[in-house]
Amino acid sequence: MLLINDLNVHFGAAHVLKNVSLSALPGAVTCIVGPNGSGKTTTLRAATGDVAYEGSITLNGHSLKRLEPWQAARLRGVLPQSSTLAFPFTVIEVVRIGLHTGEAGDQDHIALAALDKVDLAGYTNRPYHELSGGEQQRVHLARVLAQIPDAKPDDDPRWLFLDEPVASLDIAHQLQVMKIARDFADAGGGVVAVMHDLNLTSMFADKIVLMSDGSILAVGHPARVMTNATLSRAYRCDLRVSCPPPGNLPFLLPHAARAAAE
Repeated sequence: MLLINDLNVHFGAAHVLKNVSLSALPGAVTCIVGPNGSGKTTTLRAATGDVAYEGSITLNGHSLKRLEPWQAARLRGVLPQSSTLAFPFTVIEVVRIGLHTGEAGDQDHIALAALDKVDLAGYTNRPYHELSGGEQQRVHLARVLAQIPDAKPDDDPRWLFLDEPVASLDIAHQLQVMKIARDFADAGGGVVAVMHDLNLTSMFADKIVLMSDGSILAVGHPARVMTNATLSRAYRCDLRVSCPPPGNLPFLLPHAARAAAE
């Protein structure tokens, strides 16, 4: 499991995370939500070792501070909010970055399977910089899936850490990416995702961690966390759960598309 205890992060004089404690289980999708500046991404970056922190973080029983980078890379793949490439790579070259060196490094079938999962099977030789923002985001997800192709090899769960994985995507690809996360968890891996879309979060999350002002405001099943009072308090605006808009305005929820696809 991922276990975070008494996590504190300071950026200069700013106390960004304040005594954050949470857990995430393999076989489940754990989503971290909250308003801008609430500490979601910083929590994820601490859990992946990308920012200095005080407190304790363990992954599958291993202290994060004691793991070598190559050991951590075998346990989890990380999709950041954005990635910048300075060189003119093709799509397949970007995805190959996720492959382990040595024996697995030349196994192109892993990279090709990852591209197929994100609906980019015909894009192998396309220049990465010529793709749309959403396509580039899916290329990087394929890179992560090439790094962690199996959810639970040798009974040791692997992890996906995803920071706003659907932010640049259309509805169809949002559903596709969330299904990838769901399938990975169902296969025995663990998924921790920072999310802004509360509808998708409610559809796919087993557990929601709602943050506000660098602390955890609520934790639990979507039905427990996503209430009028709790969400209104976190986002500092009047929110109503499961209520159609007034004035007979049209509205769309992605769960209908998911149900039709299934």
